[in-house]
Amino acid sequence: MTQLSSKAGVGAPSSLGFQAKVMGSFLRDFDARTALRAIFCGVLVSAAAAEAIRFGVVERPLSLYANYEEVDPVVARVGDDVLRVSDAMAHAMYTGVDAETAADVPKLIATGTVEDAVDHLALAQMARDAGIADALEIRAAVALAERQILAEAFLDTIARDAASEDKIVARYEAEKATLERDSLMRLSKIVVETEDEAKALAARLPRANFATLAKQKSLHRQTGENGGAMEERQIAELGPELTEALATLPIGGVTEPVQTEEGWTLVKLESRRTLRLAPLSERREAIAKALREEAIAAAMDKSRDEFPTQVRSAEAIIEAAPDFPAGMIAAARIKN
Repeated sequence: MTQLSSKAGVGAPSSLGFQAKVMGSFLRDFDARTALRAIFCGVLVSAAAAEAIRFGVVERPLSLYANYEEVDPVVARVGDDVLRVSDAMAHAMYTGVDAETAADVPKLIATGTVEDAVDHLALAQMARDAGIADALEIRAAVALAERQILAEAFLDTIARDAASEDKIVARYEAEKATLERDSLMRLSKIVVETEDEAKALAARLPRANFATLAKQKSLHRQTGENGGAMEERQIAELGPELTEALATLPIGGVTEPVQTEEGWTLVKLESRRTLRLAPLSERREAIAKALREEAIAAAMDKSRDEFPTQVRSAEAIIEAAPDFPAGMIAAARIKN
């Protein structure tokens, strides 16, 4: 194995974690094919993650460009393949190394992470030489890893753009404006059958007591028994006909007769209080979450519209390939 520098650096610890996992797989199953398959699938995920970093799908820390002259320099050569900085970073993140350490190549070398990545790359070459890359389940795993990484990276980008600071502030201001237009009102009402009855009652006000008339005349039994008193409501909850009638009504005022689903209605505005929105600092995370969820839902809807799907029936699939086995198929052939 030829490298640009000594393997993992002088005095670097050996990659015992990775080697222990490999040996554990052999000892548990006594099956070289299963062990190599597990290793190769892990390599696939690391390689796909590295490509996502390399092509800009995943952001790279800016400090990396400041520390190295090349955009993505080679860390090691392994046979015909090369291990680049992005590969080492992806491997580090995949194995649970924190982001700060993953962006520091000297640390990756000193901690044996690069050595782990080199071992993975060498084993991947062996797997390809053994024909494992041609196995149907391995090709399926490659395709799955690519789909997952690309889909998640795409949705992460969508969500990040949707929850930018400018958009959070804009949504907050919109919420604030809505609350300023809205208010929480305490109302009373009288419901009668005809418009003439409603006009006759309106003519008796303000000389007559509204609550007394509600108890005597209102067809709405629940509020009528309480002098017409309703639960506190936001104006937006009342429907367009009452919203318009109450928009400019002063405290203590009574609307003209309004036809609603219940009948002809007189409504008295007992009190009004303006709703107050929590400060932006308290609303920021909830707004950001809502924006992200809305953007992801919209992206999913758009994907379904742009890429119509037709799923074949199980019967049709079986008929097309009657000898196609169920479950994991086409076991890899390992050359002796």
